[in-house]
Amino acid sequence: MLTNMNHFKSSDSTDWLLLILCSPSGHFHSSLYIPTPMGHSSGEESDISDSEIDEYKDKMYAQLRAGKMRVRYGEKALRCPFCLGKKKQDYNGKDLLQHASGIGVASKRKPMERAGHLALAEYLKNDLGISLEPPLQLAIVEHKPPKNEEVKYVCPWTGILVNLQNDLKDTDCVRENEDRLRSQLSRFKPREVSIVFDTEGQADHSIIRFAEDLDGLKDAIAFENHFKAEHYSKTDWNMRNCRKDDLYGWLATSDDYNSPGTVGEHLRKSGALKSIGELQREGTARRIAHFNRQMDERNKRMQELKLKNRQNELKLDMMMKEKVRLVEEHNRI
Repeated sequence: MLTNMNHFKSSDSTDWLLLILCSPSGHFHSSLYIPTPMGHSSGEESDISDSEIDEYKDKMYAQLRAGKMRVRYGEKALRCPFCLGKKKQDYNGKDLLQHASGIGVASKRKPMERAGHLALAEYLKNDLGISLEPPLQLAIVEHKPPKNEEVKYVCPWTGILVNLQNDLKDTDCVRENEDRLRSQLSRFKPREVSIVFDTEGQADHSIIRFAEDLDGLKDAIAFENHFKAEHYSKTDWNMRNCRKDDLYGWLATSDDYNSPGTVGEHLRKSGALKSIGELQREGTARRIAHFNRQMDERNKRMQELKLKNRQNELKLDMMMKEKVRLVEEHNRI
C-alpha cells in the first residue's frame, strides 16, 4: 500500500494532513483527512500534547460522523481508520470498541493516537449503538429445596374425607349429600366436593378440591390442621384400634396418589404430584420470564428512540446547512 501526504490549512486555521492511500499498481484506494497540531507540517514531528487530546478527539469525532473516515466495510466488517495496514483489519462491533477503548486509555501510546481511538470509541457507542455490556437479563438460579419441602401434595390442592356416615352413602342422593358435605366444610372454602364409590358401589371416601392459588393452599392447610387438632387426622385414622365414628380428613399426598383402589385412581386422573418448593419455583420462573419480556421490550424501545433521535439530528443538520446556503445566496444578491 502506497501513501501520499499533503498538508494544508482550512479557513478556520486548522492544520490538516491529507493521506491518499494507493495500491502497489498506483490505483486510488482511499483518503483520510487528519487534523494536525498548530505549527506542524508534514515534514515535522506530528503529535499533540496531553492537554490537546480532548480538542483533537472532538475534531476526529466530527470527521467520523461526517463520513470522511471509513469504518464500515460490508454488512458486518468494521475497521479502525487509525490502524490501516496493520495485520488485524476486520473487527466485529464489540471487538473494535474494545480495541479503540484500550488504546484510548493506554498511557504509553502517543496523545494523537489515543485521541483518535477515543473518538472512534465514542463514535461506535453513540452513532452505531455498539456496547460492551450485554442487554440486562434476569437469570433463573436453580434452587435446591430443603428436605421439609420435599413432601409432594396432589395439585390442585386436594383433601380426603373417610369414614362417611351411612346417611352420606345413599346412592340415590349423591348430589344432595355432596352439597351437604360442602356446607359442613364451608369455612375452608372448598371448590368441589365429590363422593367416591368403589367397584362394589360402596361410598366410603370423599374428595375435596380447593382453589389452585395460594389462598386455596391456605384453606387446604386449615382443613388438615382442623382434623389434626381434633385427632381425626391421617395418623389417627391409620391407628385402626383407636377409630371413632366420625369423619377423618387430611391433605392428599404421594401416598394417597399412588395407592391402589378408587381413591388413588381418582387422584391420578384429575391431579399431579408437586412439592411446595416446585410450585414456588414455577411461580418464580413465570415472573422472571415476564420480567425478561418486559426488559426485551424496553431495550427494543430504547434502540428505536436512539435511531429516531439520530434521524432527527441528521434532519436538523440538513436544515441548518440549507439555512446557511440560503443566507449566503441572499448576501450575494
